[in-house]
Amino acid sequence: MSLQDVNARSAPSGMFLWQCRLARARVAMVGFPASTMMSRLRASMPGITPLGYVALVGCEELTKLFLEHGAESVPNERGDLPEDLARHNHHCHLLPLLDTFPT
Repeated sequence: MSLQDVNARSAPSGMFLWQCRLARARVAMVGFPASTMMSRLRASMPGITPLGYVALVGCEELTKLFLEHGAESVPNERGDLPEDLARHNHHCHLLPLLDTFPT
């Protein structure tokens, strides 16, 4: 993995990996929208790309920067695309930037 790879995927390990797995189980039980922000964040971490992370937290400036540098819409291990993460976390201002199929 290169430090310049805007499509690098997160690979949690150790105790943090177990926290991610626990959060994923919680999210599966109560649903993504009804989960706490920390549960949504941890459940989404395995396999997330930088673009997915900034979509999850709602940072428009970094979303634009990553897209300008070739970031692709890659799903995390849950299958969430950056567009899905933005939508589920109420970051609607990012949807035009992340729209996979523009109208």
